[in-house]
Amino acid sequence: MYEKYWYDEKNVEKIMIDWIKLKGFKIMPETYKRSGVDIEAWNNKSRRYWFIEVKGYPRKKPSMNAQKQEWFVASLGQIIKRMRQKNGKYGVAFPDFEFYEKKALELPKIVRERLKLNFFLINKNKEIRQLTPKASKFKNI
Repeated sequence: MYEKYWYDEKNVEKIMIDWIKLKGFKIMPETYKRSGVDIEAWNNKSRRYWFIEVKGYPRKKPSMNAQKQEWFVASLGQIIKRMRQKNGKYGVAFPDFEFYEKKALELPKIVRERLKLNFFLINKNKEIRQLTPKASKFKNI
């Protein structure tokens, strides 16, 4: 069930879950989520985990700019705090707004590479763009 606004966190999370399932990953049930990350998935074949933190886009105008910045920084802190698996892939997912794209691209490439951190942007048509740790721009996936 989708929320009223396509850019709500639950909608972004649902689209990411659908994508990761298509890649052969099994979403870990809520009861086994000890890491606190929004999406935790396992692939038996590759023996890898995906850990993805998800954020939405604020709706309220007065605090929108501060809220966007806070959510971006919070997502980084939350995913970094949970980087414990050697065989894990890590990412943060946002609705596809220019603000989040610019912020992701402003993060130094060396930081993304060392953390092996991926960024995902989801648009209102449920299309996903990804910025891999070594990439210099987002690509459709």
